[in-house]
Amino acid sequence: MKTKFLKQKKIIISTSAILLVVAISLPLLLTPKDKSNVVREREYPAKKGSITVGVESSGQINTLPNIHSFEENTVVDEIFVKVGSEVKKGDKLATISADNLSELIKMAKDELSDAKATLLQASSTKDVMLSQNHKNKQDGVNGIKQEFDGRLEQLASEKNRIQKSIKDYESEITKLEKQNFELTPQVKYIEIRIADLKDKINKNIIKIGDLNEKLLKVDTGSAKRKELNEEIANIQYEIQKLNTQLSQKLSLANSNHTIIQQLEVEIKKKHQDISELKRVLDETEEETKKAELSKEIERLNDEIKKKIAEIEDLSYSKEIVNLQKQISRKENQIRKAQSNLNNLSDGSEEMNAIRLEITKLQNKNTALQQEIDKLSENPIVEELEKLRNKKSSTEDALEKEYTAFSSKLEEIQKTEKQYEQALENQGKNSAFADYKVNEELKAINENISKANRNVVYVQEKLNKLFDLDKNPTLYAQMDGIVTALNYKTGDVVVDGRPLCVIGELSEITMTVPVSSVDIGSISIGQKVNVFVDAFAEQKFSGTVVERLLVANDNGDYPVTIAIDPEEQMLLPGMRAFATIILKEKQDILTISNKAILLENGEQYVNVKKESGELVKTKVATGFSDGRISEVLDGLSEDDIAVVQE
Repeated sequence: MKTKFLKQKKIIISTSAILLVVAISLPLLLTPKDKSNVVREREYPAKKGSITVGVESSGQINTLPNIHSFEENTVVDEIFVKVGSEVKKGDKLATISADNLSELIKMAKDELSDAKATLLQASSTKDVMLSQNHKNKQDGVNGIKQEFDGRLEQLASEKNRIQKSIKDYESEITKLEKQNFELTPQVKYIEIRIADLKDKINKNIIKIGDLNEKLLKVDTGSAKRKELNEEIANIQYEIQKLNTQLSQKLSLANSNHTIIQQLEVEIKKKHQDISELKRVLDETEEETKKAELSKEIERLNDEIKKKIAEIEDLSYSKEIVNLQKQISRKENQIRKAQSNLNNLSDGSEEMNAIRLEITKLQNKNTALQQEIDKLSENPIVEELEKLRNKKSSTEDALEKEYTAFSSKLEEIQKTEKQYEQALENQGKNSAFADYKVNEELKAINENISKANRNVVYVQEKLNKLFDLDKNPTLYAQMDGIVTALNYKTGDVVVDGRPLCVIGELSEITMTVPVSSVDIGSISIGQKVNVFVDAFAEQKFSGTVVERLLVANDNGDYPVTIAIDPEEQMLLPGMRAFATIILKEKQDILTISNKAILLENGEQYVNVKKESGELVKTKVATGFSDGRISEVLDGLSEDDIAVVQE
């Protein structure tokens, strides 16, 4: 019956539409057409209104989801609602199977027993760890004591040995000092005499220096004389240095006198051997024997040459001869310079006297040095020098032992400090061990806490199962609409998948896609105009509450809008359009952009007066959304702008 009525309604509507088209078209067809005289005008009134610029998008109405479900692993026995059902707070939603609930209670009891056993085991592990840590710390302290006691005992033994060595060296030094004391009176006069001679030499050297300075200051009245005087003074100074070197070489040669005599005896003996070999050679006729004798004579001659060279080295003969030659040459140079000086002019007597005095002093120094060298060759002096050298070396050894003793004491102190440090480190190690144990205890305590939490959790789960056993029914916790139902009778409830979702009608949202170009203009709190297909004439207000800055698969960015509550009931799934407001002006004078004309950079409109006359009027515009513009000047409300086409 209903289908038939609808068909009749469609026929009536179609017939009416055809008649309307004919009625409109017939006068137009009968009217004569004169295209040249037809002028069409469009009128655009200036009126109060608002201009809004924003980001436009669309989406579906959503509600705030509220999850309703049983404990996991329960079996749904009966469901009392469907998707889209409107429910009130306290309405029955579903029940669960009693048989399944009994099985879950039994399993939960077993799980609770296992959880308690795990808790007991974790507590026992903690006790064992604490006991073992205490034992390890005590073993560490005992090991350190055993190690350092042995080292300190060894160091003490080495210290005692050094002390004994020091005592022996001190006894040896006392003995040497006694011997030295006994010989000292015998050489005292010699040492005093040598010191006196050296003092005289030094004084003579000072006098020679003074005389040389005096010689340089003598006024000769001639640059050449001064030059010669300086030359003579320099040569005398060089002679003095050469005499000093000669004295040193003579002293060294004298100190080697005994060795030189021994070498001369050996050379004499080898000459005798050569004479005997030559005699035998003359008497021998065998060629082989002669060759051997000749070779031996040659070898002895080579050794004699070496001995002679060694004597020359020990006697410093070449150096002495060379120094004497140098001194002789220098003296010749002085005589020559002196002769030249004498021939220059008068007035040289003072300089000659000074030079003579210098020469006398130099000769005295040479004689004094020779006397010193002779005194130094005394055997008693040599013996005393040996004792003094031995005493000095023994004192050096004693000093080394004192240093070793000091080092050993420092080593003992260092070892004792190391001992203390080791005990302190052991304490730190013990503290670190305690720290590590504490760190491990954290894990164990966490396991204990976890096991304890598990016991509490299983107990709570068991309590919930006991409560469900008393009343195995799920009730709605609020007014709303069922937006999802994930199970049917006989299904097992799993974690993360609720049995039922109820949408709250008091909290309505919509999520719209926004392009990458516009997402930067969107921020939380922006106002939104919403239009719903089901209420075409109604504008709803909203606010941006969330924007996600990661694009979806389509390259758009989701923006969530909270819609302000109104009297009309907005339901999940309704289609809606949103304008996220970027800028808006309200209660302003506006005109369509189609009515505005541009001429030479100025804006004009043709205003239609009451007489029908069109007046070209200049206008100033402001804010615009691309379709209509704000009129700042030139028009009044209800003015009609005309565009002729």
